[in-house]
Amino acid sequence: MRAIFIICLFIFSFAVVCNGQSDINVDDRLVGLYSPSQLNQLKESNPQFLERLNFYLDHAFIITDQNEKKPTELSGNVTIQDLENFNILKLEKEQDLKRSWDKISAYKIEGTNKLLVYHAGRNFNRDFQKHYRKIQN
Repeated sequence: MRAIFIICLFIFSFAVVCNGQSDINVDDRLVGLYSPSQLNQLKESNPQFLERLNFYLDHAFIITDQNEKKPTELSGNVTIQDLENFNILKLEKEQDLKRSWDKISAYKIEGTNKLLVYHAGRNFNRDFQKHYRKIQN
């Protein structure tokens, strides 16, 4: 009887885990950075990390006007061809962009009066955890 209970519990747990994983989609912007097998493996074995990557693409930063009256400490310059359509993970890889855990990191966008401003890492993690709890319910 105990063995049947354990088997049923295992089957139920497996079904719940599989059901939760299927809800996470792969953002198209990840396809050029990760192989299909890597993305499938993430989807199966670490769906929370995959969702974090998806969330990061749109929520790790903001684009804002540079305020000449209130100077911002810059971490460097960045080249972005299309401010409305770019892949932050690809930019990080190509232009060696870094972010801080404790404070914002701002990069001057070349040829514009705008800044790419990363949220502090701890704030991003807090925002992601709120987002992830919300989608799990």
